[in-house]
Amino acid sequence: MFRILSVALSVAVTLALCEVALRVAFRDGGRSTLGGPGGREFEYTYSDGKSARGPMATGPKAPGVTRLMVMGDSITWGQGVRDWEQTYPVRLLHALNAGGPRYDLAVFAYPGKEIDNHLVTIAKSIAEVSPDIVVYQWFSNDVEISKDGRPRNRRAWRNWRLHDTLRSWSYLYFILDFTLDRVVPGTERSYAQYLDDDFGPGTRGWTTFARTFHDWAAHATGYAQRTIVMLYPIVPVTQVVDLRHRMAALASDGQVLSALPGELAHEIGDLVGSDAVSVKVGAGPGALATTPRRAFAHGDYTATFQVRLDAAAVGAVARVRAVANNGQTTLASLDVDAAAFPSVGAWHTVALPFTVTDRVAEDVKLVVDFLGQGALSVGHIDVPVTYGIEVLDLATPLEHVNTAASLFDAHPNAATHAIMSDALAAQILSRPAPSSGPAARP
Repeated sequence: MFRILSVALSVAVTLALCEVALRVAFRDGGRSTLGGPGGREFEYTYSDGKSARGPMATGPKAPGVTRLMVMGDSITWGQGVRDWEQTYPVRLLHALNAGGPRYDLAVFAYPGKEIDNHLVTIAKSIAEVSPDIVVYQWFSNDVEISKDGRPRNRRAWRNWRLHDTLRSWSYLYFILDFTLDRVVPGTERSYAQYLDDDFGPGTRGWTTFARTFHDWAAHATGYAQRTIVMLYPIVPVTQVVDLRHRMAALASDGQVLSALPGELAHEIGDLVGSDAVSVKVGAGPGALATTPRRAFAHGDYTATFQVRLDAAAVGAVARVRAVANNGQTTLASLDVDAAAFPSVGAWHTVALPFTVTDRVAEDVKLVVDFLGQGALSVGHIDVPVTYGIEVLDLATPLEHVNTAASLFDAHPNAATHAIMSDALAAQILSRPAPSSGPAARP
């Protein structure tokens, strides 16, 4: 009994000493150690309550001033940085104006924003801001429009009913929980593996992100002379590299917007398997295939329609159109003659050039009308788009930097924000300041 009591007392004293030591080491209680034990709110210095942390320039620009619109998530908002003036957008503005007031800045950032939220923001605000340069800070979780497959990080010891109470009260229990979570292999795939699997090339997750990014890019490139995508790497940078590289290629090179038969709306006809929307002989005229709405910046485009003549006919059998403004504005139209098809039952590609003259046309649709002769099928409808967006990959400047705001949170610290600001300033100053107005597009 004496030995048991001695061991119990020794354990109790050791635990108590560890608790005291940790309370001394983390005596800020979480106020200055982001995510640390103690439960106190991180000690931010806000510029405008909790909604904005940076300048917000709107309205007419002063003569000779270049305006930037900076968009991002918790990284740009500055989670992990106590003083908002140490965030990279504010540092950037000071650096650019070191020789005088030549730039102003509007920051649109908040923790948890993904590409769909950025699209809503830019569609609502870019006309009012009227930026010359748009900067989009991208991080890997921006692709997560759907989070259905995200690992839940379930841990058996966290099912204990006293877990939350002990974690909030005991610094020692907090550290043990944090350490075990990092060192004990999980039963689910890792977050990095989830991104590789669910957002790999050709996956539904990546396709949804790429299409949403297109609409965002249409607004950015339609209004601004320059658009810069700044890629913040996941830590460690050896993870999810393919995703970051695909994002860089998407921004700079563009993509083919492809509407498959299953995505095409049709007033007449039927979806046949997954290969085509078809109408039979004897059907009346009508819209056989209409793509979902897409935004397009000003410029020239060429849509291609896969069309098949399924029964002999003479004269015009189809009309392909590009329309906007809820179908009220026709951007281009072309009648397709039966003689253009190589044979009955063979697919034929119809090309339709169209031009967008507005800064941004937000609801462009491509339509195939059946004109009532023969029988017709429509396959996929494609539009290649090139964005020409500048890409700034931060993997190299941050490769050997301790970026974490604290041991418990990987958000970038103030020193990392300084590196980001320097890299972005160099990118912006690598070209002459743009004049107002939208950029010329190829």
